[in-house]
Amino acid sequence: MIPYAWRRMLFWFLGVLVAVQSLIISVLVFISEWRKRRAPPPAFPHERRQIAEVDGNDVRIYTYGQDLYNAMLSAIDNARETIYLETFIWKGDPLGETFKERLARKAAEGVQVYVIFDKFANMVVAPSFKRFPATINVLEYSTLERPWYLFDPRRYARDHRKLLIVDHEVAFIGGFNIGKLYATEWRDTHLRLRGPASLDLAHAFIDFWNNNREHRPPMPPIGERPWSPCIR
Repeated sequence: MIPYAWRRMLFWFLGVLVAVQSLIISVLVFISEWRKRRAPPPAFPHERRQIAEVDGNDVRIYTYGQDLYNAMLSAIDNARETIYLETFIWKGDPLGETFKERLARKAAEGVQVYVIFDKFANMVVAPSFKRFPATINVLEYSTLERPWYLFDPRRYARDHRKLLIVDHEVAFIGGFNIGKLYATEWRDTHLRLRGPASLDLAHAFIDFWNNNREHRPPMPPIGERPWSPCIR
């Protein structure tokens, strides 16, 4: 039998953990509502970067969200075989809905679509938005999937990656999440890679899926992993 003092300490720890998480959720909800009510600022100056060739890859830098989203949606629309999308925040606003609709359309056409997003980062997103058609493979990543994970510090990390890989040929990676806010009111940096480096990012996506898939079917291997010191 567990001593009373230990039980009391355990209950105290769990209570503090729940209280902290509840406070964080409340703050996130408040910030989200406050942002919706404030007037949008004017668009900040930005420029369209030229494409550079790096070790056999065409590389383009994006610093303006709307330009990036247009390129990402175009890549999704032109997908023939596979689409891998991974993001930290995916807002259930019109832009988020657009991404979801385009993915569903390609999945209905027979394209293999896999989606990963962080569960904690999207707690303020409506549950209805996070329901996808059965044709889309979805992993809502949670670090605390099992109660005993509370005692494993390695499980406290979030999935903060933002990736889009299409047909193992073109890939996007960087700091932009998915949401209307980031289209015109946010400064970040993203890359589009067209070439063999895209396959390396596809391997990274597959590794994450297979390591965290729980009950979901595994993703099949796609051959040897390329490596480029110029891209790394």
